[in-house]
Amino acid sequence: MFEERGVAALYRRSLELAAEDHPCLAHAHDPEHHSGKFASLATILAEQEAVQASTILVALLNTFHELLTGVFGGSMFEKLLRSIWERHIDSHQAGR
Repeated sequence: MFEERGVAALYRRSLELAAEDHPCLAHAHDPEHHSGKFASLATILAEQEAVQASTILVALLNTFHELLTGVFGGSMFEKLLRSIWERHIDSHQAGR
């Protein structure tokens, strides 16, 4: 599920759900946009006032988190994130 397609599906669903309260997110997932995976979202957030952009992003991240914990369950999700975080830290430290 942590393959790129799975994450992309959860991201799209998160955008759909968060767009119910933040309509500007309705067009944040543009599959034709190849300049970056989150370029459309970045553009939309840049068009907002800082406080509003923060509110929108927090809502989106909370929705994504809720979907992930719903798919994996809380403890499994925490274990997965911990292992990813530890690998990231290890690779970052090895690069020094």
